[in-house]
Amino acid sequence: MSEDAARLRSPGDHGLPRVLGMMMLSNYGIPESGYGYEYYNLIPAFERLPIEFRNFDYAQEIIDHGYWAASAGLKRIIEQWKPHALFFTTYTEQVDRDLMRWITEETPTVTIGWFSDDHWRFKSYSRYWAEALNWVVTTDADAVQKYRAIGQPNVILSQWAANELVYRPSELPLEYDVSFVGRRYGPRESAVEHLRRNGVSVATFGPEWPGGGVSQDKMMEVFSRSRVNLNLAASSKRDHLRSSKPQIKGRVFEVPACGGLLLTDYAPHLEDYYDIGSEVVVYTSKRDMLRKVVDLLGDEPRRASIARAGYERTVRDHTWVGRLREILSQAGVLEPTDGEVLAHERT
Repeated sequence: MSEDAARLRSPGDHGLPRVLGMMMLSNYGIPESGYGYEYYNLIPAFERLPIEFRNFDYAQEIIDHGYWAASAGLKRIIEQWKPHALFFTTYTEQVDRDLMRWITEETPTVTIGWFSDDHWRFKSYSRYWAEALNWVVTTDADAVQKYRAIGQPNVILSQWAANELVYRPSELPLEYDVSFVGRRYGPRESAVEHLRRNGVSVATFGPEWPGGGVSQDKMMEVFSRSRVNLNLAASSKRDHLRSSKPQIKGRVFEVPACGGLLLTDYAPHLEDYYDIGSEVVVYTSKRDMLRKVVDLLGDEPRRASIARAGYERTVRDHTWVGRLREILSQAGVLEPTDGEVLAHERT
């Protein structure tokens, strides 16, 4: 074990390494919009790991105290608590980059940044943060070499996941033939209407659809009670405007975690996470989507078998506890578990 690794794995006051999260509790930092992704997924997973964990809600700190006071608050926690690692998720410049560089270069705290939109934001955002951090985590396999090319060798290839204690099957019976949860626009509306014109009942939930948005609990219930859950990944507004490259997102793991069958358009490397055809189903066009919906609705034993296999694969391999344990292991904060294959050993 290297001297750095030994220092990182030296215990905190409670015999565990200290990890500071820097994540928002509310949805996109807007308190009136309710709790957000990190609240339901990452923070509970960190709390289940063998670490001493605290979270710094930078978005709320900025609302309460202003940008520079929030940065000063983060600096105080680093100086006083002396965490072994800082894990953060940001999507704009919510924290001063010079402060992050100071934490990286002048303190023992190892900085780990999560970047999940490198498919379209590497050039405009992530690459500028890379040199201010000890480690970067990307969900884009193609970005690994991009980071190394700009001088950041500490790259972890990871992926979205699901909190299996929150996203779980409902005990209620199936209610919907086909459902879609998400915003309504352009290609998404066209895909839904194509199914409806061909006699398929599709329940839609989310902003701009007639029924409006749904709560977190209702969304998970819909996933669980749908015979087929549509994921229109390549039809997102962001991909449509910014890039034609589809990407794996959290929905891919959340639907199977709820026991629902996922029917999704293809995103590169999806086969690295699920067996296509036996754990999730992929379509290549609107015509292919219709054909596969009809086939699945007409063969309940096969549909149920795929849904069950997707659920079992998710709770075994794609939970946030597992993802974060691997990230912290590779960054030297935790010892690898028995049989664990670290991301750098796969790439």
